[in-house]
This record gives sequence, structure tokens and C-alpha cells, in this order.
Amino acid sequence: MPTSSARLVPIVFAASLAWALGCGAPGSASDGGGTDGETTGTDTGTTGEGTAGTSGGATDPPKILSFEVKEVPDNPLALEIEVLADRTVTSTVTVEPIDAPADAEPGNVGCPQPAEACAIPLTGLHADATYHLTLTVEDGAGATAMAEATVTVAPLPATLPPLVTTGRSGEPGAWTFFNVMRWLGPGFDAAWGYVLAVDAAGHPVWVRFLPQSGDVSFADDGSVVVQVAAERALVLDRLGRDIAPFVASDLSPAIDTMHHEILPKEDGTYATLSTELRTIDGYDDGMGGQTAYDVVGDVLVEFDATGAVTWEISLFDVLADAVHRVRPGFHAPFWDPVYADVAPSGTTKDWTHGNALVYSADGTRVLVSLRTQDWIVTLDRVTGEVLHRLGPEGDFALIEGDWFYHQHAPELLPDGALAVYDNGNTRPGTGGAGEPPRYSRVVVYDLDEDAMEATERWSHVAEDGGYAPFLGDVDVRPDGSVLVTDGGLVGDPDRAPNDPANPKFARISEVTTDGTVRFRLDVGGPDAGTSFSVYRAERVAGGYDFAASSSRSTRRPRQ
Repeated sequence: MPTSSARLVPIVFAASLAWALGCGAPGSASDGGGTDGETTGTDTGTTGEGTAGTSGGATDPPKILSFEVKEVPDNPLALEIEVLADRTVTSTVTVEPIDAPADAEPGNVGCPQPAEACAIPLTGLHADATYHLTLTVEDGAGATAMAEATVTVAPLPATLPPLVTTGRSGEPGAWTFFNVMRWLGPGFDAAWGYVLAVDAAGHPVWVRFLPQSGDVSFADDGSVVVQVAAERALVLDRLGRDIAPFVASDLSPAIDTMHHEILPKEDGTYATLSTELRTIDGYDDGMGGQTAYDVVGDVLVEFDATGAVTWEISLFDVLADAVHRVRPGFHAPFWDPVYADVAPSGTTKDWTHGNALVYSADGTRVLVSLRTQDWIVTLDRVTGEVLHRLGPEGDFALIEGDWFYHQHAPELLPDGALAVYDNGNTRPGTGGAGEPPRYSRVVVYDLDEDAMEATERWSHVAEDGGYAPFLGDVDVRPDGSVLVTDGGLVGDPDRAPNDPANPKFARISEVTTDGTVRFRLDVGGPDAGTSFSVYRAERVAGGYDFAASSSRSTRRPRQ
């Protein structure tokens, strides 16, 4: 795992020994000293009126026994501040940027409740920047004590991909979270990957090295949940440290895979996508007869914090009338690494390729995006009944606009409309001889379920075009702007995406309803020399006291 050389020297007040000897704590005002390195500190105590405790009923000030600023090995842009006092106190740390980007602002973090000892997470720091930290503790009588430290944050990991920002987000306090994958030959590098966040100006403010990371979601308990490879999910705390893994084979009962989606729900359970393999006959063999295939279909799964599966629906069972619907991508061996050894034929067919789950606001419906069917299917959450299929040859008549093809990341909007990232792989009339080039876009549809009609309301194609045959995301923001993730852009639309000679890169844009791009973050580029891709991006409220529970995404309701 890549590491950064930290330049932070912890400041520790071993005050109990110092006071026993009748002198100040190391680095305190009484000895005029400080720690070596780039972290220094002082410690003073006052009453609520700013004077020392006196007789006649005045309260002695609390004593800070320890004030330790620790780096977080998993996240070089975060710190943990450990405080120990001689009594129950309220602890608050004021953060003041000294040598930091011009838009860095002061702020405060603190312990959630009064205590003698607590650990305060500090997030959202800038690499190589210097901050002054002032700790204030106050007891129940209003007496206070203070300590100070100056810290310089570690540099960014040297292996981060090139990030180029244009413009500024229209959401000043927001962070954009995303994963980054690096290519190695015709596939992703299994030994490399990052989850990171940038602020409104594009500065990295949260970094975690995590190979094969995918979907990033946020739970009500303040944790960050990351889908990893196609087999597990990892729960992280707000500082980026491991809390617990959920492994597909360890759930009860076990499931085959855990892929594309990990969605913490408001009741404390998690939703994900899994798969199963079935041998199915009756397929057209192309020679006038029929044949059997080893087919992989998706399973919708929910499980609780103990790993017990609490609900599941197999699409083989509820979409049985479409099991012989063969669309582009069906014959791709996407799932061979998982099933080839157990499939009787030695290879598999990718029937549905689910890549997203969406719950309605009231929790009565669940939508699943099926890439190789070009459908977004809505199910009754209780009965599993298919309510409708949106897309080509589905249940809705398209009144105006165009359908999506090989889509990703649908999002239900409050007014009932649906936004989706339209990769456009098999879009009719594009990519052929004499036809315009293939392109990707984001699109919003109005849906009339009474008349079963869909109408394209709005769409956006980047000014410089751009074709992302895989990955992608769309997130409609409260002000109506749209966060667009062109996660799988390629340099040459006519070459295979996994061709090592075809450069891969990503772009995250904030687009207003009139098509203006007010923020753009490029991850790599066609001339970067190394290929990178991004699965999704998520906009959350950030800050020195970042906590996922206070920064719920608007992307997908989580009932």
C-alpha cells in the first residue's frame, strides 16, 4: 500500500508528572518550550472569568492531562485529536488555516458530549497545509483551560492520479466523493485503487487507498460504505479506517457475489446486488435450432448488520418471461471469472448485468437497472411483482425523445421523474459507416404510469462530446443542477474499451439546467499515459467535522 511520509509530530501534554513536580506541562507557557519538528503547543488554564482559580468558592480550572494530535495512517488528510482532562469537560477544537489554500476557512470540531476523555475526528484538511489548533475544555461550572498546537499535514500520496479542476462548484460546503480505478493491460489493476473526496474548488480533502473499490455510500451512523471487487463491502469510519467487512460468502445464507451496489438503508440494513447461475435451454442457436446456455442473472438482496440475509428476489423468477430476451452484451463473458469453473459449458452468458438499485421514497418499490436488457425494471418491494419495464421494447411508449442504452445509475426525482446515465453503446444510428459517432449523455424522463407514457424532459451531452461505453452516474442536486460522472470515457469510440492502446479516463461535471458547466474535474486524460476510470461520484456535505450521517445523498432514496 502506498504511504506518505508524515510531517506531523504529535503534541502530548504529560501534565500529571509536570504538575506533580510543580512545573508546567512540556511545551506549556511555564517552560516556554515546544515539541521538536513541525508541531508545537502551549497549555494554559483559566476560570470562566479568565483568572486563575481562587479561594472563597471559586472553582479551580480543569487540567488538560493529555492533548495528542495523531495522524491517521489510512487517510493522510485527516487527524484524530485525543483529549484527557482531570474531570468531565466539554472539549472544542478551533481549526485555523495558516498556510493553506486561500479558500480554506476556520472552523470548530468537538466531542459529541461531555467526558473526561474523548477522541475528536478532524477531516477535510489540505495536503501540505499548516493549521493552528486551539483546544478549549470547559467544566460544568464554566471554568476553562486551553492548549494549542500547530500541525502541518502530510503530502498527497504520490500514486494518486492526475486531477485537473476547472471552475468551482455551486455548492460551497459540499464534497464530491468518488472512487478511482487504474487500468493494467486489458483490465483493472487489482492491487490499486482510491476512494477520495474533493472540495468545491477541487482540492482533495479525504483520501483512502482501497484497491478494487466501487460504489461509495453513506450510512446514518456516520460511516462510509464501499463496495469492493465483486465479493464484499467494507464499512469505514469518517476518518477512513476499517470498521467491518461484509463478505458475500460469509452472509447467512451465503450469496455468490456482491457487486455494483451497496446501499445502507434507514432501518440499518443494507441492499446489494448478487448473482446466480442457471443452465437454461430454448435459446436460438443461430442455425434454426435451439441450445442451452449457462446464464448469469441478478439477485436483489438485503442483509442486516449481523450478515443475515433478510430479503432476496431472483430475477430469474420474476422476469421469467424475458429470460430468452437476448440483447447486445448477452454473450460477453463478464462473469466467467466467478462461474467458469462451475458452469457445465465452461463459459457464461450475461443476461441482466444489474448495476444499480433504487428504492422509492416510501419503500414500497425497488428499481433495478439491467444494462444488458436496456431496461430499468420496477418491482413491488413486498410481493416481487414486476410493475413495469422502462426502456426499448418495455412497457412505456416513448412520446418524445430517445431511449437510453446500456445505462447506469438511475435516480428517482421528488416529482416522480427519472434521471439516468445513458452510456449509448447500442444507440441506433450511431457508430456505423456514414453515421455520427457514438456518444453518452444524461437524460431525465417524465413518467405517466396511468397512460404508460414516457417523455424526455431534459438531456445533456458534453460540449466536446465524449463516449463512455461503461460506468457513469447522474445526481440531480437540490438547486436543479446535475452532477454528471462520465466514468468510462475512451479515446477511440471505435476500438474495444479494454484495448490497452485505447486510453481510458474520467470526468466529473456540475451542469446547470441550461447546459453551463460550472465545475469540472478531469481524472487522467487521453494523453495521461496511464488509464483511469471512475464508477460513480457522490455529493455530500463536508467539513472539518464530516460525518456521513449529516450528509445524506440525494442520489437514491434509501427506505
